[in-house]
Amino acid sequence: MAAHNFGERIRTKRLARLAGDKTFTLRRLAGRLGIQPSYLSRLERGATPSLSEEHIQALARELGDDADTLLALAGKIPGDVRRMLLDSPRLLAQVRALAKPDALGPQADNTPPRFWQSYRESQRLARVGSFVRDLVTNEDFWSEEFFRIFGLPPDSPTPNFEQFLALVHPEDQPAVCGVRARLAAGSDPVQYAYRFQRSDGTWRHAKAVAQCERDASGRVWRIHGTVQDVTTERQALLDLRSVAKFPEDNPHPVLRVGKDGRLAYANQASTTLLNASGLAVGEPVGPPLIAEIQAALDNAAARVFELPVADAVLRITAVPLPALGQVNLYGCDITGERAALQAARRERDTDRAMLEALLNACLDAVTFVSAEGRILRANAVMAKVVGPPYDRDPQTLHGLHRSDLFDAETAQAVESDDQAVMARGGPLVASRPMAIVTKDGSARRLLLSRSPLRDATGAVIGFCAVGRDVTDCHNTAEALAASEARYQRLIDDAVLGVFRSTIDGAIQAANPAMARLFGYDSPEDLLAHIGHNAALGFRDPQRRPAIVARLRDGREQLNFENTYLRKDGTTFIGNLHARMGTDETGTPIIEGFIEDITDRKRVEAELAASEERLKTHLRNFPLPTFTFALRKRQLVLTDANKAAEALFRGRIGASLGAGAEAVFEEAPDVYLALWNAFESRHTDRRRLPLRPPGAPEAGLFDMTFVFVSPDTVMLHAEEITAVARMRESLQRTSEQLRSILDHVPCAIYFKDTSGRCIMINRAVEEAFGRPAAGVIGQAPGSIHEPEVAARIADDDRRVLESGRVITFEEEVVAKGQVRRYLTTKVPLMDEGGQPYAICGMSLDITDQKRLERTLKAERDTLGAILAHVPYAALLASADGRVLFLNQYFIDLVGYTREDIPDLRAWLPRAYPDPALRARVEADWQSVQGQACRRVYPVHCGDGRTRWIDFKSVPLPDGQMLLTLSEAETPPPSGNAPAGGLPG
Repeated sequence: MAAHNFGERIRTKRLARLAGDKTFTLRRLAGRLGIQPSYLSRLERGATPSLSEEHIQALARELGDDADTLLALAGKIPGDVRRMLLDSPRLLAQVRALAKPDALGPQADNTPPRFWQSYRESQRLARVGSFVRDLVTNEDFWSEEFFRIFGLPPDSPTPNFEQFLALVHPEDQPAVCGVRARLAAGSDPVQYAYRFQRSDGTWRHAKAVAQCERDASGRVWRIHGTVQDVTTERQALLDLRSVAKFPEDNPHPVLRVGKDGRLAYANQASTTLLNASGLAVGEPVGPPLIAEIQAALDNAAARVFELPVADAVLRITAVPLPALGQVNLYGCDITGERAALQAARRERDTDRAMLEALLNACLDAVTFVSAEGRILRANAVMAKVVGPPYDRDPQTLHGLHRSDLFDAETAQAVESDDQAVMARGGPLVASRPMAIVTKDGSARRLLLSRSPLRDATGAVIGFCAVGRDVTDCHNTAEALAASEARYQRLIDDAVLGVFRSTIDGAIQAANPAMARLFGYDSPEDLLAHIGHNAALGFRDPQRRPAIVARLRDGREQLNFENTYLRKDGTTFIGNLHARMGTDETGTPIIEGFIEDITDRKRVEAELAASEERLKTHLRNFPLPTFTFALRKRQLVLTDANKAAEALFRGRIGASLGAGAEAVFEEAPDVYLALWNAFESRHTDRRRLPLRPPGAPEAGLFDMTFVFVSPDTVMLHAEEITAVARMRESLQRTSEQLRSILDHVPCAIYFKDTSGRCIMINRAVEEAFGRPAAGVIGQAPGSIHEPEVAARIADDDRRVLESGRVITFEEEVVAKGQVRRYLTTKVPLMDEGGQPYAICGMSLDITDQKRLERTLKAERDTLGAILAHVPYAALLASADGRVLFLNQYFIDLVGYTREDIPDLRAWLPRAYPDPALRARVEADWQSVQGQACRRVYPVHCGDGRTRWIDFKSVPLPDGQMLLTLSEAETPPPSGNAPAGGLPG
């Protein structure tokens, strides 16, 4: 009898239970399920399973196995969906998880869109929907198939729990609420059933499985599960029971054939069958029924076959009664079912065509390969990766061997990985790109993943490979790494205090960051205060002699903490990096830099108490350590230290004596590395992901595998997740720096000491109309006119020689026009204080200069006009400042512009009387921006009082033009204006 995956699995599970419980025998299991032990034995030996869904679920509960997996192995879902799920063991968990990306793990955002299409298609074919309930945010999620099961449009809003409960049958609502309460309390996975009303008003039966999910603190924060419409299956079961219990009333044919081969019984519904087949009760049964009946008796197992009857087709189930030598025949009209099956097959063919179109439209290279290494099928992307002459037609790849496409080294590496995935029997997801070289010498990099292909018996017959061409991404990453190396020094110069001093303590040089650390405005300010004695920068001046002594003892570099004193008397903690060197004359000097770690030390101090408590539990080796020994050809966990116990949330003790495969079930790479260290007899170090039990997500660990003779491997694991995140943060910082430079309003550029540009921002490209590729690496003479290039070279040389920042205005020809720039050039120093580059910042002030010249010309013109009018005139600003007055004004009132620069100076001189002065000032404020006329007595510079006639004209920007003349007579009494204009 050929092996069957269903039988192999239940046998493996039963034997595992039997090893722990000697009473868990095959006979006991059959008795609990209500089936014959001989039938269960035949199932384990490879017989095709015909158990009902209820029996399979009960069997799963007894064996502690997954019911959905056993249902899939028993063929309770469509074959193509079953093969897809069983070829990828993790896919079952994903199908039952949630359609939300975050429900599938931390890498869901990186899952290709084609996966979600396949995922939704698999749910549709399996008629299984999934749901999620977030107990923290009270958000709900239904998959598309869940909406279809309830007869709702997939794009409609997701109902909340109360709306969902309204769809459940009133009698089943308490049970559903009870399940939710149990899960919210942290219950194990729950299987339950309920009735619900679809949107069309029909009532259906549903079977659901749900489980809870906990966060890092152990609190239940989410419930997710699956639901399946089992109305049809339930009705079929009821029909079958009805047939078995009431054969005479059964609307389907029910017959019994005796051991003599004669028809012993036939119910009323069998009339059509009897008439069409020429049968009668008491008469012998002829072919083809007799052959099927005899086969059922010989095998002592039920047989199912189809029998045409007139225009209909009956499915006959022959159930032997070995003790009586009789066979019961149960017929069912499957004419409609066959029509539906044919329609389903047509739909399957359509689905296959759609899948074929999807593969051909896929951006990744997809290849199906036989166990011998020959290509069974490949898409167009794979043909392009291989290159000529196959890139035009992927059909030309069919039948070719890997050695026909790749060079010898690549073919050998590909074959090794292919054999590994077939031997493993499970998918192998690529963790890093693979370099391949084709026959024509083209080199590419592929992120290649493989999954085995199986035949109907489950044997591996080949594999499917999906490769993503990441050549361009790899090249971009290398270029980015080179760019980061160039910018790293600039970033360091901006945040670290760099210095150079003599052995005696005289500070020779310091950068601006150093001055800021010590509270000084500039390096010059720092040198002026403590430059003669660097010890003044230490809170304890005796620390510096100790540092010098350690450097003289031969320690070339120091890296330790000190408390430093700022200019204002406050202190900060700095991390000192220093080394002993010599200057150009051979005189010993000390060079280094100081990093402000005050904030970090404060945080460390706050954590010191908790760290001290932790150290009491880490008296032994500080890293989590696991010890595995070879026992009966398995690596078994024999010991784990306290750090390992903490890493596994106190659960590692229960795993002592367990195999390494069980301990690292979710981290197969760790399991394989253990065996590699054992077999190679060498120490191995790797960086691998690991999610300890109870951890919310996987972390990155630096793992050391140490082989200890003769049969032991020790694993030390150090988590380095933070380091990996810091690298990602550094990359983002570099990108942000570039983005900032590209969006500042002035041109910024960096040049080496030879004057060649090493980086420019977008403003430089726009100013000169040239891309960065046409400027970077070019000498100034290839960008500017010779005269301008020579002047720029002189400016650069002055900056490099002086080591100082210079700011000046210059004219440069840009896009054929002469533009004026306000330029600042800053020398960039290396660790030795030597300039290695120049940073330039140029702001285009051409338009500003043009406006200044225009404004000056307009003011000069206005002054000339007012100076020659034949009357006294004064121009005042909106805030009362005197902008201009002519000679006639001086002759009339006797005051110059120096005497009355503004309103405050004019009022006390012209109006000594406080009451009159207050009236004039109030009137001035009331007529701002208006044309008016006033007459007032004015105390003139010669001591006389004259009646002056003021006329005001408003000008733009709030300015006022005043003309003055002497009134011939004072105004009549009582007719004087209410206010006056002070001019």
